[in-house]
Amino acid sequence: MDPHAFIFHEYEKLMDGEGLEATWAHFLYKDIMNKRMTEAMFPLYDVFKQRFPNSPYLSFLEGGMQESRRFHQGKLDETVYHILPCDSAMTSIADAVKPFRGKVVYVDVWATWCGPCKEMFKHLPALKEKSKNLDIVYLYLSIDRPQQADMWRKSIAYYDLKGHHILAGKELAQGIYKELGNERGVLTIPRFLLIDRDGQIVQSHAASPEELDKLLEQIENISD
Repeated sequence: MDPHAFIFHEYEKLMDGEGLEATWAHFLYKDIMNKRMTEAMFPLYDVFKQRFPNSPYLSFLEGGMQESRRFHQGKLDETVYHILPCDSAMTSIADAVKPFRGKVVYVDVWATWCGPCKEMFKHLPALKEKSKNLDIVYLYLSIDRPQQADMWRKSIAYYDLKGHHILAGKELAQGIYKELGNERGVLTIPRFLLIDRDGQIVQSHAASPEELDKLLEQIENISD
């Protein structure tokens, strides 16, 4: 049994009535609020609606569940969202940006499980509009595990992440943690980097898309 379904139905053994209704609703709502887009929630939501067809919680759960369904129905057009291969020979950020030598690269290190990472995506349209005349490449470098590949691809389409994408393999992920992590190897994301035309990291803590003016200044200083 899926672990989400297991937890959901375990609540049913412990309570009933309004207590179960509120607990089930909170369980579903937590997934929506954290933007986890968990596909296993769809049948659980159907169970909730059948059990509590007049629940007041349906009014705020329905919109979130519809959005989750749209997430899973999205298609990834690889002519727009460029997926780059990653094999065991790619072990460092320098390897990841090698195809873009001669251009300024803005690297976004993220993961599908990272809420703050996804929150930054809403600032991308303004950034890309303001930087459209600059010679810059956007590289989204995911540190998701291989088993999250499907969520990764769906996230790219859902959040309209036009640019180049790499799902880090084991060797590259280890290299990223080694290069960007703290002395204990802990990496906080989202993390943004600016790479110059020679493939060198010139901003290891570049401004985020939210800090638009600061980021544009950093890009322009490299582009000159």
